Amino acid sequence: MEGFAKLAPHLANPLVLVGFALFVFFGVQRTLIKARIIPPVTPRVGGQIVRLLMRYGFWISFIVIVLGFLLAFYQSSPEVQKSQVERTRVEALAKLATASMCQADHYRELPEPMRLDAIRQCSVAIDALATGDLASEPRIESALLQLQQGNGQAAKDIFEQVLARKTAEGKAASKEAAEAARNLGALAFGNDTKAALAAYKTAVSLDSDNAAGWNELGHLYWRTGQLADAEAAYTKVGDLGQSQGDAKVMATAFNGLGVLALTGGNLTQAETMFEKALNLYDATENKQGYALVTGNLGIIYEKRGEMVQAETLEQKALELNTALGYKQGQAEAYMNLGNIYLAREDTQNAGKMYKEALAIHAALDNKEKLIEDDNNLGRLSEALGDLGTAETMYKRALSLAEVIYLERGIALSCAHLENIYAKRGDQAQAEAMYGKLLELVERLDDKRERANGYSNLATIRLKQQDLDGAEDLQKKALGLDESLDNKEGLASDYVALGSSYLARGTFAEAEVMFKKGLEINKSLHSKKGMADDYSNLANVYFKRRDLAQAETMQEKALELDLGLDNKRNMADDYFGLGRLSQMNGNVALAEKFYRKSLDLLKLIGPKNRAEAVETLIRGLASSQKGSDTA
Repeated sequence: MEGFAKLAPHLANPLVLVGFALFVFFGVQRTLIKARIIPPVTPRVGGQIVRLLMRYGFWISFIVIVLGFLLAFYQSSPEVQKSQVERTRVEALAKLATASMCQADHYRELPEPMRLDAIRQCSVAIDALATGDLASEPRIESALLQLQQGNGQAAKDIFEQVLARKTAEGKAASKEAAEAARNLGALAFGNDTKAALAAYKTAVSLDSDNAAGWNELGHLYWRTGQLADAEAAYTKVGDLGQSQGDAKVMATAFNGLGVLALTGGNLTQAETMFEKALNLYDATENKQGYALVTGNLGIIYEKRGEMVQAETLEQKALELNTALGYKQGQAEAYMNLGNIYLAREDTQNAGKMYKEALAIHAALDNKEKLIEDDNNLGRLSEALGDLGTAETMYKRALSLAEVIYLERGIALSCAHLENIYAKRGDQAQAEAMYGKLLELVERLDDKRERANGYSNLATIRLKQQDLDGAEDLQKKALGLDESLDNKEGLASDYVALGSSYLARGTFAEAEVMFKKGLEINKSLHSKKGMADDYSNLANVYFKRRDLAQAETMQEKALELDLGLDNKRNMADDYFGLGRLSQMNGNVALAEKFYRKSLDLLKLIGPKNRAEAVETLIRGLASSQKGSDTA
């Protein structure tokens, strides 16, 4: 029994178990053949092969058992067990390093699909340290421990040495060198964009057929505002996916091109790319990718002002992400739904959605998104006329943005606070916020963020009737958006300049700007943008007393706004048509349009504007009565 106790642990070895099974099987067969219970097999049916198998199967199984015991004894040797313990320890350290180094916070400015790609590549790089040839390096444990503390320098040094060594070996080792460069880039991605960009450029030069390298390079070009280079990189990913017959790679490429087009305000191109990605995600059963792209399509419809379609898509994205248990995706859908409801002035549902998003982001400790949540709740409070709560929300967002130094978060919160102080008539506070915003915008590296900042500053100056200042700032935004080919931004810039020229009384220039904005919004299929442009042109023609043109433009605006169910704009359109009818002497028709505007304003507010229209209708009726009496 004592001898068996020593052997027993080795019986769990797969080779030993297989050997014993064969041993029993062939042992029984051998005994049956010797006893002539199984008759000899005739050559006619090829029985000799079976007979030989039966005869030597016993010895085959015996050899397998012996090999199993030898393997088990080898694995139980102190040296091998020590190696296994070390490998287990390294793998455990790698998991901890991944949890620390590959956090979403390190990629907070990236759209969700890009963020997931970056996190995935970071994890691949750390796994490379813990597995394969590198795992035996004496410095690996130290590098992994440093990664747990957020310090990737030791790991980067190891990959740099591997890159140098494999590059020196020449073309035969180029793929291994490229892998080291990709790993180096993945570790630098979170905190050193310049180094990551250099590493991925090296990676694709060494291995131009690796889609992951091109994809990450595209993300980095997007991050640095090099949109043409980003487009070339994502196009290369798509080409590789097509040549390799890899639908997953093609879906990744189309998604990247969609995000790129959405960033550049090219809603038509973005929709086309996202639709292609959606079909491929569906075909490859990538449910998370399908959910993310569905949400992105919802954003496109929201930007166009097509809120019914936008809501349908975001609800679908919410359902998909909930089924997947993907919390960040759920929160994105809640935020987007909140924006849709707020745009439709459904403040009750907007509040519910924003609070759901806030709860998830708080649980995830996603500080960047918490800043967005607070700004959204501030906008909601402002829409409800609660400036005190709005100020509290904006200040909370600003405080958190300053803690993590998220520049666009600081800029947005400052712009909102300036608006609150201006509404209250607190000019000192408003100017302080304006100064803080201007200082920040001037030093922003990201051209897109700087353009948005200049636009916000121009809006502030326009409200203050500082037309020269507003135009100078808006032209700076226009120049940046032109360099980025940001079509959505360009349309907004032209409209803002048109508004400034209109306020100045230079109607011809205002007309040119509004028409430029209209052409871009037509190309983007942005019904909301087109409706705003038609309404602005109607205002230009009204001021020039070209009433026929004004009426045509206002009717086009109303037609679009009715289709979009944009009640705020519909109230403006009806008021504009009422004003034109009054100017044309058709008092009855004017009253009809004014009453339609009043009905909407009573529904959506603000109360003081509804009261003003009601007063206008009474005055209209009085003047008509006086005219009839005369």
